[in-house]
Amino acid sequence: VIKVNHDSHGVDVPEDVEKIESFMRQRNIS
Repeated sequence: VIKVNHDSHGVDVPEDVEKIESFMRQRNIS
């Protein structure tokens, strides 16, 4: 389960999904 900033609103909106996916990619690269 990917938990980044979901706790702030508690809902997965498509925009957040894209942000989280790109965020996770950046973390995996660095």
